[in-house]
Amino acid sequence: MIIKNVNVSHQKINPKIYIIGIVVSLIMLVVFGTSSVLNYVKTKDYVKVPAVITYVGYYYTNGGDSDSKTLVNYIDVNYTYNDKSYTSTQRVFFRGLHKKNNKLTLYVNPDEPSIVKNNYNTKTSHILFILSLIFNIITVKVYMTRGKHST
Repeated sequence: MIIKNVNVSHQKINPKIYIIGIVVSLIMLVVFGTSSVLNYVKTKDYVKVPAVITYVGYYYTNGGDSDSKTLVNYIDVNYTYNDKSYTSTQRVFFRGLHKKNNKLTLYVNPDEPSIVKNNYNTKTSHILFILSLIFNIITVKVYMTRGKHST
């Protein structure tokens, strides 16, 4: 296998590519940032409780089209609040990250203890927000250093 050294610093780069990258990453920042903030506002009065995963699974839902199906990952969790046990089914992004009998933290609505929020989807949203921010900063930096010279 022959690898050639390629000097890309002299290649012209279309500034539209940078603009598209900046716009896409800004949209991602808004989507994931808004999701994180709204989740925090909605659950700021919730009480933190320990929980245990009792089941990890998935099911398919029918989409608008009769032939389309959507995969939904979920976990069942048990938790106790005010000396009463509850079970809740929580949707998750990645089923493979959760194992039966693992412990996790849920946030219980003190006025309605059967309503809980999880923090694992919020953590994923935070990670995507940070990655979007980093991508945006890098894209702007590269555009400022290389994009101006290629126009």
